[in-house]
Amino acid sequence: MATRVFALWKQDAAYFSGIVRERVGQSDRFKIGFDDDDEDVVDVKNLRRLELQIGDRVTIISSKERATVASVDEQHVVVRLIDDPSEEMEVEVSGIKIQSRAIGSQWGNRMINADEIVTLVPRTKSETPSSLRNSNTGLNKKVLNKVGIVVTLSVGCDREKEKEIIMRIIKTNGGTVLDDWTDVLSLAGEYSANKKRWVITSDNIGTDIKHDIQQVFLVSDAANTKPRFLTALALGIPCLSVEWLRSLSSGVSFTVGFD
Repeated sequence: MATRVFALWKQDAAYFSGIVRERVGQSDRFKIGFDDDDEDVVDVKNLRRLELQIGDRVTIISSKERATVASVDEQHVVVRLIDDPSEEMEVEVSGIKIQSRAIGSQWGNRMINADEIVTLVPRTKSETPSSLRNSNTGLNKKVLNKVGIVVTLSVGCDREKEKEIIMRIIKTNGGTVLDDWTDVLSLAGEYSANKKRWVITSDNIGTDIKHDIQQVFLVSDAANTKPRFLTALALGIPCLSVEWLRSLSSGVSFTVGFD
């Protein structure tokens, strides 16, 4: 039976219940099928065993009320509202979420190792490390040659470490890490008449080619409202997932053609 977990959903900075569908490449990252039918790839450090304990702090998703666990079985949990401890109610496990702060303070004993996880989709023989290495024998082409990449990541405790790994992968595969879009684009906007907004139109955008860069991309682990992400969205610059980029260093062979 596949492993059930509470997994981090970055957009809410909270953990939701789900099932581990499959392992992503050779990394310690797993595709999670959340109970509300969403999916995401989550690092093992952001997974916890689905083992609720009495006293755990939770939030009821439908009402957004904070509560603590009073009792629990496999499918349902009885919670006691924090604002009214005399009131108890029964909810499904899929009907609660756990804030990251509670995970940090209460769930240290329910971390899970990658080797303990049973996935819904079993790994095939072709996905073993040796077969991946063999499939990549002789592959020396730098697939990100003449490609410039801007990196933006959502907030997390290991954000800087993650960014260092991503930048190393980009450089190893021949790409150029850009600090910002201004490294390759001229964004000469101007203030509006009332000086309250900075406005830029297509006529104000130009190119400033450096490092023989022919194409640019954004790399992000999730949609966000940071200027780099929104600028890429506004200009139609393609976004590459962190998972795709990590696959470049996992030994998987790609046929890449950027048009």
